[in-house]
Amino acid sequence: MSNPAPATQVLRVIFFIAGLTFLVARAALGQGPPANFAPAVAYASSGMNTRSIAIGDLNGDGHSDLVVGNGCESSSNCGDASVSVLLGNGDGTFQAPISSKLVGQGGGDPFVAIADLNGDGRQDLVVNITNSITGVGVLLGNGDGTFQGPAYYQTGGIGGMVTVADLNGDSHPDLVVANRCNTEECLQQGGTLGVLMGNGDGSFQTAAVYGAGALFTVFVVVADVNGDGRRDLVAVNGDNGTVSVLLGNGDGTFQKPVNYSSGYLPTSVAIADVNGDGHLDLAVANACQSSSDCTTGTVSVLLGNGDGTFQSPVSYSSGGFGTGSIAIADVNGDGYPDLAVVNGCRNNRNVCTTGTVSVLLGNGDGTFQAPVAHLTGGVYAQLVTIADLDGDGRLDLAVANQCGTTICVTGTVGVLLNSTQVKSTAKLTTSSSPWFIHQPVTFTATITPKPLPEGQMVTFYDGTTEIGTGSILSGVATFTTSSLSAKSHTIKASYPGDPFEKPSSGSVTQVVTLYPSDSAMTSSLDPSIYGQAITFSATVAGSGPFPRTGKVSFKWSDHNIGTSTLNSSGVATVVKYYLGAGAYPVTAVYTGDTNNQPSTSAVVNQIVEQARTTTALASSPNPSTFGQAVTFRAKVTSSTVIPQGSVTFTVGATTLGTVTLSGGGARLVVSSLPAGSHTVKVAYRENVNILGSSASITQVVH
Repeated sequence: MSNPAPATQVLRVIFFIAGLTFLVARAALGQGPPANFAPAVAYASSGMNTRSIAIGDLNGDGHSDLVVGNGCESSSNCGDASVSVLLGNGDGTFQAPISSKLVGQGGGDPFVAIADLNGDGRQDLVVNITNSITGVGVLLGNGDGTFQGPAYYQTGGIGGMVTVADLNGDSHPDLVVANRCNTEECLQQGGTLGVLMGNGDGSFQTAAVYGAGALFTVFVVVADVNGDGRRDLVAVNGDNGTVSVLLGNGDGTFQKPVNYSSGYLPTSVAIADVNGDGHLDLAVANACQSSSDCTTGTVSVLLGNGDGTFQSPVSYSSGGFGTGSIAIADVNGDGYPDLAVVNGCRNNRNVCTTGTVSVLLGNGDGTFQAPVAHLTGGVYAQLVTIADLDGDGRLDLAVANQCGTTICVTGTVGVLLNSTQVKSTAKLTTSSSPWFIHQPVTFTATITPKPLPEGQMVTFYDGTTEIGTGSILSGVATFTTSSLSAKSHTIKASYPGDPFEKPSSGSVTQVVTLYPSDSAMTSSLDPSIYGQAITFSATVAGSGPFPRTGKVSFKWSDHNIGTSTLNSSGVATVVKYYLGAGAYPVTAVYTGDTNNQPSTSAVVNQIVEQARTTTALASSPNPSTFGQAVTFRAKVTSSTVIPQGSVTFTVGATTLGTVTLSGGGARLVVSSLPAGSHTVKVAYRENVNILGSSASITQVVH
């Protein structure tokens, strides 16, 4: 079969294009990275004039599968349309297509939608044969990727596309069909919307028909555009370049259409809040810029007012010719809705060698960047849909190409896997460093760019030991702990990355200290006298909430006078006896504990004076007789000590003897004194700690 005539290509795009509504939540981020996609991998659609594509899990294996609608079963049979199922492998690749033939008048251009129509947990298909007044075919699923034969329902006209939604709140799926014509007399009749209420068992009631207010109604989307909780309809009319808004009554019926200008030859519409104001907005794909300029298509954005009305369109280039389907999703992970729009040709119809899908990145305020085109793996690209096809968390593109090559013998499905991923940076800060032990310290990890979705985890480490996690909110994760020991810690925050950002980590040095302490010392006697008991007292105070425990040593230079344990009042005492005479610069040294720092008191200059002594001397007998033994008794006393050492007895310059003190006393027996009166003296010699003293007596010898 030859290629479609160039002159008719634009109208064919208008009649047989579909779109996908993809709503995303806006996050407070800056402009994100460019969206990157791997080159398209083309899969044969097992048919020709491939027009539409839908994504769902058809066999319950958790993998995305593809369903495509082919206007012709094959190049040799264009009297029957077909649908093909390409089961997914879960990694973004797909198996060979399984084809089912549908009978339509003149083949047609089937538009497919996927939903569980009878509530059995299996995905079913709805196929609209656009060139047939037969209407829609419902194919109930077997749960393994195969389907039963179609049951047909009239839609009230010759349809353009079909969508599934619960229109009256009874939890049963209903159908809405865009009928480009009311009857076969398309030029005399306006476009309509056929509403078929579902019975919940996969069957549907007779279509209720609503006028769309224009000819060639080719596309319809269901959404609550005025925020009243009721489903509304937004339809695309190719004849007069408008979109029609039919507000819903909540019971499956709809009000009269209100039309808004959308651009020349519109082909599809997608709905999302593109400027973050909480109101749904419209994005419309237009095949041409104007009636006189069809060298490139456009995208029109109509911002919503929140009451079901819309502002004037703002136009953007679609980046190609024969613009068809449009879809909305966040494809670069910055939290802003982006646009994906297919173009039948890269340049214009006279040199159409490949189709493209253009991505217009959103700025978050309802405006969009210039289109970046990607090849679709075929020619005359018709429809784009968006889903995560390989399970990596990034949204991928699947495009229905009418033809695989310029020699059109089969259609293709082009799969463009999303490869967007940028470098991330994790910056870690601490609430305070140094900080005190057992007091809470908060670590804050700031991830740039801000990750989406919210709630991802950052893991915090002390060295190589995991100490906790924090959830990312607005690009920031925090973790608070009071269990760090008193030392210098290297704290690390590890962000594992997400589908759009590579992993990253940051670190900070956290110094944890003990609470300061303050030691003060007193002496009970200063100055003191050698032999007196001196009580050294140390009081250890601190600023922390924990009592001071442990030991205090009283030191003089390198000498330890004594060590004592703090009592419950934070006081330690040491009693020192016989501290040698001299000057002692004494300090109290607190060794600290698990919560409090060591501290040393100010110097107390302890003065120890020498002990004073008194010496007494007695003799017996006195007087004595020459040659008689005379006993001299000396007694050395002190108020603080018992003197030690020796005393020396003398008569004039003659030493009678030296005797060691015992208990402070000494005795000397002398029988050699000559007759006469003698002055006998006893002297106690001074030492480093005790002062000396002496006494004398007159001994008479007859």
